[in-house]
Amino acid sequence: TNAGTCSRCVEGLFAFEGECYSGTCPAGSCEVEDGVCEKCDASCTTCKESKYSCLECAPNYQMVDGRCVESCPDRMTLIGERCEHCSKNCLNCNGTIDSCPSCYNNNYLYNNKCWPSCPPHTTLSLTTPSLCVACLTGCKECAWNSSADTHPELCTTCAFGFKYMQSRCYLRCVKGYEASPNGTHCLKSSSISADDIAVKSQMLFPHLICAGVLAAAVMFAQRNTTVSYTHLTLPTNREV
Repeated sequence: TNAGTCSRCVEGLFAFEGECYSGTCPAGSCEVEDGVCEKCDASCTTCKESKYSCLECAPNYQMVDGRCVESCPDRMTLIGERCEHCSKNCLNCNGTIDSCPSCYNNNYLYNNKCWPSCPPHTTLSLTTPSLCVACLTGCKECAWNSSADTHPELCTTCAFGFKYMQSRCYLRCVKGYEASPNGTHCLKSSSISADDIAVKSQMLFPHLICAGVLAAAVMFAQRNTTVSYTHLTLPTNREV
């Protein structure tokens, strides 16, 4: 080496860029072998054991697995000052590891999350591959009526508490229908409604009164006839 330029220093000192330093390596460098310091990579402000093994990043750089990069690579997102890996099934993520605009490895996207299959209350989109769309309210499973639909219109099974009727799910059965014994379907009513009973009762009431009066009159007439007949036929002591 040139005179005055140190490649190694006496024990207890650290060689860095031709000079010897006491105590530790200078700021912006790290000890890469015994007593020898090396300047950190330009992306790092501090490093350890290797110029590329960063502990802190320079401005406009982000930490990725111990290295500093200018932008997060695929399947990672910036959280604070570090790039974090997206959730297992996300192809990319934004802001949080679970906020996925697209999915990886044959998973399905719904509500910014990736699923191995469309979750309950959704079905597969007709126009966008690997995208799930929401069913109508009350549907647990649903299907498309036609390719022209913007939403799946047909319910195939209902969520708990809802009742199935004509490819729809209702919280309460519509007029003219009543819940099945197990409460899962709406069936056409088999009995007269309370309103119908009230109307028919009003219509029948005058007729019932007339019928009652007539029956009482007949009974009274029959009673009087029997009494008269008895008086006419009973024998007396004179006739005997």
